[in-house]
Amino acid sequence: MYYLGQPQFGWVRESYCAVYRYYGVISYYETYDIFFNLVSRFSVYRLRKIATAWVAAEQAIGDYIPIETVQAALDGLVVPGRFEVLREEPLLMIDATHNPQAAEYLKMAMEDRFSFSTTSDGATRVNELDTLVLGILADKDARGIIDILTPMFNNLVVTQSTSHRAIPAAELADMVEAYDGRRPVVCATIEEAMAYVESLGVSAMYTGSITVAGESKVVYLQEYAK
Repeated sequence: MYYLGQPQFGWVRESYCAVYRYYGVISYYETYDIFFNLVSRFSVYRLRKIATAWVAAEQAIGDYIPIETVQAALDGLVVPGRFEVLREEPLLMIDATHNPQAAEYLKMAMEDRFSFSTTSDGATRVNELDTLVLGILADKDARGIIDILTPMFNNLVVTQSTSHRAIPAAELADMVEAYDGRRPVVCATIEEAMAYVESLGVSAMYTGSITVAGESKVVYLQEYAK
């Protein structure tokens, strides 16, 4: 439950049906039921931000917001580069994670939305996303990002964006191997990385920097979107 001021405002319950999860919401003025598709873009931390915006809007207008208005707004809302789904099958996602704090939020979002399995060697891997495609900028805490994200994925690919600040893919591969223990596939460009992943037909998350998320979306839309 999320609180903001008095009286209480927040997500007070969560339930599931075959296709949707829904939240009972109490605001300053009204109680609502909000529905989200089970493959929703919204994670728990994103819902907190929605709650903040919601109560601020109600306070600004001095009245409740009709549930139909809220539901319609959320149904059509896309936050570019934040847990963004570019394709459902095989699942292809991007996220603008660029520091350990954002990596923790991404991990939370994945734990909230996906299932995990334990491998024979005791590692915990996400089931719905096979491959992590990772590119990090040189002025960021690369080890912090690697330590949080790489253990969740079965397969690892490192790449680099066109930014002059990008860690060279070969150098990043050495870092991943040192910290994770596995040698990732090295792709010198995002185009090469996506071509490799698409040739395998597996699901993937492209992340590690804002530039990786943005360039991956451009490459996908130009080369692979139908």
